[in-house]
Amino acid sequence: MKKLFCLFVLILVLSNLSALSEEAIQAKELVDKAKPIIGEMQERNISIIRINESLQKALQIYKSQSALDLFGRKGNYELVVYYSNEVFSIRDSAFKADDELKIFIETFENAEKQINVSEMYLDYETILKSFEEERFEDTLVLIDRKSV
Repeated sequence: MKKLFCLFVLILVLSNLSALSEEAIQAKELVDKAKPIIGEMQERNISIIRINESLQKALQIYKSQSALDLFGRKGNYELVVYYSNEVFSIRDSAFKADDELKIFIETFENAEKQINVSEMYLDYETILKSFEEERFEDTLVLIDRKSV
């Protein structure tokens, strides 16, 4: 009886998978590629609140749209693709900002040993705060404007 039930569940799952559209499958692949990015960012000690929100939106929308597919209605995966791509974009900005910030901090600290940088502390703090608040794109712009 248990084997028969397992076989029934397997057939049900496989039949439902075939009901998913090509668009749904591609969206799922994109979301699956985005999932490990959180771990990559955590390895670099970069805050993941913003990226996690985008990933959760992509996952939630994917689930609701794929449910429509499974019930014979056409799901719309545009927002899944949008939020998944946002995850990739945030990661790229975060990694670049992290690299640039490290160089900026080192340069600032070296300059601090040689000259009076007190007038630059506000800019320095603003740059650090933008990164801490996950405004990675702003961090890059601020560093570019205020390079020591």
